[in-house]
Amino acid sequence: MNDVTKVDCRARRLLRWYPATWRERYGDEFVDLMEQEITETTHDLKRTGNIIVKGMKARLGEVGVVNPVMGTHDSPRGAIGTMTFLSSLFVVFALYFWSFAM
Repeated sequence: MNDVTKVDCRARRLLRWYPATWRERYGDEFVDLMEQEITETTHDLKRTGNIIVKGMKARLGEVGVVNPVMGTHDSPRGAIGTMTFLSSLFVVFALYFWSFAM
């Protein structure tokens, strides 16, 4: 595997952190930018961490958990996402405490 293929694979792997709608819109530009950055600086933990955090934030924003500014058409989706997240969190803590009680 040559260096160009490795750089392209690494850039596309980083792109997977973002949601599909984001990848469709910005994917080619992102891969091109990452290929240039990876060529200049091969291993950069700060860059990788930043991409992971921003990608997860974009995924959570798509569900409605992170993005506080919503239009009227996004309100039900945000409410459902928030309730799902909070319900899951409650179940996890309830099972945790229940395991100690038993």
